[in-house]
Amino acid sequence: ARGAMRARTFRLYDRLVTAPIFGFTDEEDYWRRCSSGPYLTKIRRHTLLISAVNDPFVPSKSLPRAGVGRSPWLEAVFPAEGGHAGFLENGGPGPSWAERRAVEFLARHLGPSARMPE
Repeated sequence: ARGAMRARTFRLYDRLVTAPIFGFTDEEDYWRRCSSGPYLTKIRRHTLLISAVNDPFVPSKSLPRAGVGRSPWLEAVFPAEGGHAGFLENGGPGPSWAERRAVEFLARHLGPSARMPE
């Protein structure tokens, strides 16, 4: 708990808290071993990746732009804004931008039966 209170960055938090709790050597070991990046080239199903460039947890430089460009199976949407899994529309209830985008993606690949619930 003391480590969490001392952390002023996500890097330091992962070094002091996340890595030791889950048995990783340090934050770099945690990030490397938990990244989905190495698995992207093995995907053989249409897959939509959504992440905001301004996500405070996922640095923009880590977004797999090159891997997406080399795969016919991957489609990426990396909007400039959205934060961490936010993508809210008009601040109100109802489907988020990301949910709407995911349903549109599924409809293109699965047909008209994939649609937003009423």
